[in-house]
Amino acid sequence: MSSILKVSEIQDPTNGNTAVSIDSLGTLNSTSCHFTGILASSTFTVSRSTDTKVTGMTTHEKDSHNAFDGTTFTVPTGKGGVYLVTATVYFDFSNAGGDGELVYMYFYKNGSEAYRAGIQMNASSAKQIAQYIVPGTTFLTLADGDTLELYVRLTDDSASGTLRLFGSAAYGTRFGAVRIGDA
Repeated sequence: MSSILKVSEIQDPTNGNTAVSIDSLGTLNSTSCHFTGILASSTFTVSRSTDTKVTGMTTHEKDSHNAFDGTTFTVPTGKGGVYLVTATVYFDFSNAGGDGELVYMYFYKNGSEAYRAGIQMNASSAKQIAQYIVPGTTFLTLADGDTLELYVRLTDDSASGTLRLFGSAAYGTRFGAVRIGDA
């Protein structure tokens, strides 16, 4: 048995605000707030042993409310709530001796660390990192006007060469969030 529901709009029952609309082609248009960005350049140089803000995430950028400038997401008025925040960072030590010791990615909320993911190796045990992909996902409560940014930190044993992130590829560095509900 099958049923067909034909609607062009779904509204919340209290205020009559449109939650979802469907256009004549059948495309679902949500009023949710979301953004994604992929690092535009093929590589992004990172300062050694320093928290570095990732900039230039403008490839394949999707931004429902023009609130993401490729670096900073600012929660639009009326879109505060709980957000699912995610990033995947591709760390590369191949131009720095392939002797990475530490890789961290951070979500900064209003200029302060709100989430961290990564790995630290013991260089003296001959366990070092040449390349490493760190995924991170968390829920954050964001209010109207709050900012969200992606930071990274890389440290290597030899302290020489260029530390970098890879971007613009299917597996490159990316950052995004979607509002999933009220706080």
